Amino acid sequence: MNRAATTLEQRVVAAEQRMVRLLTFVGMLLAASLSLSHLLWPAGDGAPLASAACAALAAVYAVLVLIAVIFIFPLLFMLMSSFKPTQQLLQDASNLRAFLPVGDISLQNYTDAFQ
Repeated sequence: MNRAATTLEQRVVAAEQRMVRLLTFVGMLLAASLSLSHLLWPAGDGAPLASAACAALAAVYAVLVLIAVIFIFPLLFMLMSSFKPTQQLLQDASNLRAFLPVGDISLQNYTDAFQ
């Protein structure tokens, strides 16, 4: 039992470290996209944006979509893992199955929480 708890603690610490690295990366992407914001606004005369400004705008939107996807994955993981039993959750945590509604999906965790 103690060894299993240690392994679970190690997994939690590793997941926290990955999350910190991911959030640091997202922060750097956000800072980079904000530094390009001066290219997005036209001179004020209503003239269309130059092709370089359009490319910068497309790059900023691509970065923002990437950031949105990065922030949606933990929410999707939480939602999917709330329907799975603990053993399956630990088995699926290291691959893409953690984000998919596969396996022993049930509402048992919710009924246990409200009893």
